[in-house]
Amino acid sequence: IEAEGWQMPEVFTLTGKDDKTPIYGAFWKPVNFDSSKKYPVIDATYTGPHTQRFPRTFSQALSNQAMANLGFIVVAIDGLGTAGRSKAFRDVSYMNMGDNLRDHVNAINYLGKKYAYVDAERVGIFGHSAGGFDAAHAVLAFPDFYKVAVASSGDHDFRMEKAWWPEMYMGYPVDERYEEVSNITMAPNLKGKLLLVHGGIDDNVNPSATFKLAEALIKANKQFDMLIIPSQRHGYTGKYNTYFQKKRWNYFIENLLDKQTLWDFNLD
Repeated sequence: IEAEGWQMPEVFTLTGKDDKTPIYGAFWKPVNFDSSKKYPVIDATYTGPHTQRFPRTFSQALSNQAMANLGFIVVAIDGLGTAGRSKAFRDVSYMNMGDNLRDHVNAINYLGKKYAYVDAERVGIFGHSAGGFDAAHAVLAFPDFYKVAVASSGDHDFRMEKAWWPEMYMGYPVDERYEEVSNITMAPNLKGKLLLVHGGIDDNVNPSATFKLAEALIKANKQFDMLIIPSQRHGYTGKYNTYFQKKRWNYFIENLLDKQTLWDFNLD
């Protein structure tokens, strides 16, 4: 694959939002990369306190290449509040999961200043499950920074999730903190483009939160897009997943690249 132009994602580091702790990330460039061009950025997010996004295996190093090849710089960032470092590092997000993306914003701005080919004025984001919360939260909490989001199977309000997951990281009792970080509460903030996606029979993250977010956006008179995938649970499979993949790619092609969309991608 190196003979076909593939390169390992590039690693970067900067100081986190506490102004003292180093955080790490990686970014993928298109195989036909041209340093004289300026590329929009897509944030591949999942800030759940039990996970990491920085690639640690060969398969993870390949994971975002297809999207990068469409004409994007794709980034994966492990900010303060995520796993794999120390308890103190992870505890930054405890009872405060609504602020997990601040390190991502800082990191993308950092890359935009360091590399002329990184366009930090055109930034998109996608994520699934807790990453789906992130993606929608990005365009609501940072509406002037993130311009396009695809949020799939998102737990948009932790009060509507299965009890054990949010209570583990947001604490108990369920109080005003849950209200403050809810995407449903923040729906009136939307400025950019948002695609909400959910499996119709998801029994892990119930589709009701996506429906409630859609309702809140309608009440706030905000334009958005939504795709409900019938017969699919929390993870999409087979032709359903292929369909979703193409919809996600096209959403960024149309709204971040401002180019003609495709449908018959070569997925062999």
